[in-house]
Amino acid sequence: MPKIVVIGSCRFEPYEFLAVPEKVPNLYNTEEGYQIACKKFYPAIDKADEVWVYVPDGLGEHTSRDLVYALSKNKTIRMIGEDTTWEQTVKFNDKHFPNWRNIEPVYFSNALAGEVGEICNKIKHFIGGGTHKVEVTKEDVGKEDSDTLIYLVLLLESLGITEKQFLEMFKEKMEENEFRMKLNGANQK
Repeated sequence: MPKIVVIGSCRFEPYEFLAVPEKVPNLYNTEEGYQIACKKFYPAIDKADEVWVYVPDGLGEHTSRDLVYALSKNKTIRMIGEDTTWEQTVKFNDKHFPNWRNIEPVYFSNALAGEVGEICNKIKHFIGGGTHKVEVTKEDVGKEDSDTLIYLVLLLESLGITEKQFLEMFKEKMEENEFRMKLNGANQK
């Protein structure tokens, strides 16, 4: 089981601390208070396998310094508190296309199919195919893949499937796939 340390701003609520260096009275958010906290906090980072950085509204000065320290110790870093790709997609469409939730799911499924076709075309050119020379990079393919993810999220949302529900469905599907692979392995022996 990995040992995890979470660093980041303590000024955002609600939260419940399970283990954290004590705030130094009258020195909270000062350099002196930060130095006192580091004497307790840095040994925890030293022992950790992963450091999760909580940044709901950006990286503050003290958190930035903690992150540099964790990186200097070659710790695995995970940023948390940012919107997921799913949430970013929904928020973007709510802002720029406020009527998108009233669109029939078939629009999103067809748009998704179109984007997959564009990926296929990019891959064709990436490997040197096609009737005319077009320079395509991995980054070009990645950007096109982003469009497929956007339309997949919008399709699922239009069907009433939330991110949490989808992740549970994904987990169940992966368990089914693992089971099938075990069966296939047993049949091949």
